[in-house]
Amino acid sequence: MKSIQLCLALLLTSLSTSLFAGSVTKVIVSTNSITVFNNANLSTNTVIKLGGQKLTWHLVVGKTNLIANLPNGLAPGTYSLNIGSEPGFDVTLGAVGLTGPQGIPGLNGTNGLNGINGTNGLDGAQGIQGIQGIQGIQGIQGIQGISGISGTNGLDGISGTNGLDGAQGPEGPAGGLVGYLYAFTAGIQTVANNGNVVFTYGGANTGGADSWSTNGSAFTIPTNGVYQIAFHISGAQSGHTFGIDIMDSPNSLVQSGIDPAYFQFDKSVSVLDGQVIVNCSSGDQISIQNVSGFSFSLGNSVSTNRASANLSITQLH
Repeated sequence: MKSIQLCLALLLTSLSTSLFAGSVTKVIVSTNSITVFNNANLSTNTVIKLGGQKLTWHLVVGKTNLIANLPNGLAPGTYSLNIGSEPGFDVTLGAVGLTGPQGIPGLNGTNGLNGINGTNGLDGAQGIQGIQGIQGIQGIQGIQGISGISGTNGLDGISGTNGLDGAQGPEGPAGGLVGYLYAFTAGIQTVANNGNVVFTYGGANTGGADSWSTNGSAFTIPTNGVYQIAFHISGAQSGHTFGIDIMDSPNSLVQSGIDPAYFQFDKSVSVLDGQVIVNCSSGDQISIQNVSGFSFSLGNSVSTNRASANLSITQLH
């Protein structure tokens, strides 16, 4: 029995390390123990089993090799040797049997399926731009041309005679305002439908107040021209819409069916203002007329020492 085991030990010693698993490089089997040549440092808690039986073991001093004791009465045979968590491998105890006859060759396998064609590779990156060429040498400057001969100065021309004086232009219009009137009234006044606002006081004017009006409700245009006519009424009261028209008698201010001197105000409004610039003829009568269809009052809530209505007529040209 001892000679068989020694023979087995010599056989195992010559085996390639590729037969062993993990860090084990060689195994030698003796009568009562197994010597395992190992590259790894094992913990003293590492469990070593042979054929499922736990073995006692110890490390060779100064080396990573270990010696494990075989159990008593272990029959010859092939057993799995497991060292810790590493994969196990087979170890044979006893004589090695004769090599068995070669097995019948297996059938040829079928050809595998053709692989799927690979996709085209991506286009390569654009190459680096070449270095700019060296600038050519500047050409030689040409020879300067010969200067031309200077021309002679021309003769001075004969001086012309002075032109005749032009005719005198017409005289321009006089500067400043040509004529003007300002009139006003104070206190409460009721203006009947189709009645005129009466301005009881004459202010600044040209030609004297009486030359413009004798009754304070109609004002006479002194000369032909362009006039600006404006009115202002304070404290107006009515239960209806206000309609105020700047009247020109006997001439009408209506143009193309439109009366530019008509002003309409909501009944809730208490301040009424209007203004036009129109052509007037000498003798025209200007008045501020109520065309609301109803009478209204002015000067309400205005103190008696304040103007409740005023009128200005200014000749611009």
